[in-house]
Amino acid sequence: MVWKGRGLIGEALVKNLKEVLVIDLNPLSRTARMATVTVVDEVSRASKEIFKQVSMNNYSPSKWDNISALNESLKIISSSFIGDSNLQNSD
Repeated sequence: MVWKGRGLIGEALVKNLKEVLVIDLNPLSRTARMATVTVVDEVSRASKEIFKQVSMNNYSPSKWDNISALNESLKIISSSFIGDSNLQNSD
């Protein structure tokens, strides 16, 4: 299921024990915070990379801490404002 800006739908899915993958530019959004897994990125770029990894079978199940991932995203975003090059990716 794909939706945009529908935190209530996502919350209902999670409440019904469904796993929810969200691609969102805003790690503070309601949708990003309630998801099982949030990818903080632009939709077309993230979906291409996800498709590439899945089609190559280049993944393995793992434990995911969405709150920690969102916090890391916020550190990376804020580092671009304060100029902390230690946190920025070299991609």
